[in-house]
Amino acid sequence: MQQGRCIFLQRTSDGERCVLLPPEDWAQLKQKYLHQFCLNQGHGCPVYERVLSAKRG
Repeated sequence: MQQGRCIFLQRTSDGERCVLLPPEDWAQLKQKYLHQFCLNQGHGCPVYERVLSAKRG
């Protein structure tokens, strides 16, 4: 599987975080999501999947 950064992992005024989540949620989920999803092009990320399904639906 190709490794790379998810496009939603961005540098913000709150530091580097997933811009699909509020800073408070990111602080709680960062350790779980960063290596598993964010550094894997977002593959399998439940937050990213919600965005994609909303765009399709």
